[in-house]
Amino acid sequence: MSEKKKPNYHIEWPEGAEIKMHPQHLEEIKKSLETQFKTLIYKQPGFKFFPCLGNTNFFQHFRTHDGIDFGVCHLYWDKNAVSDVDYIDSDGNVEQHKGGWRIRWLPAGCYDVVGEPSPVSEKGWKLIHQAIAKRVASCAKKQIQEQQRQQEVLNADDDEEDEDKPKYLN
Repeated sequence: MSEKKKPNYHIEWPEGAEIKMHPQHLEEIKKSLETQFKTLIYKQPGFKFFPCLGNTNFFQHFRTHDGIDFGVCHLYWDKNAVSDVDYIDSDGNVEQHKGGWRIRWLPAGCYDVVGEPSPVSEKGWKLIHQAIAKRVASCAKKQIQEQQRQQEVLNADDDEEDEDKPKYLN
């Protein structure tokens, strides 16, 4: 079907109506949603480095426009788990890393990831900003020191070349 011929379905529920669903069907839908969410995260270029970088928690709230709330899917790094994700190195060898990604579902309505009230307090945000600023300053300092060291090596090489050349006096 072309884009113009596709029907647009919108279901409006009467006020106070509840949808009854067999728990097995709900689990199948959640499994499908979590698979799509994990695939989105796994496709990221630096995925295998996320635990080293501190990216160990990902949240996604699944809710339809019609008001069906499936809850919040929490993908988290468990350092003690056996990994179910294989990596292929540049030589084509399959690698497995310690730890693994796990999923848990937070119940519908228990916690909205976006918006107020924020799960992080104002003091917590200040501590986060301070830690980030300290880390950025440390990295910048190391980078400057490395550039200075490289410049000193270049200057030393230039001095050695000048000593080898004969000096002409006019």
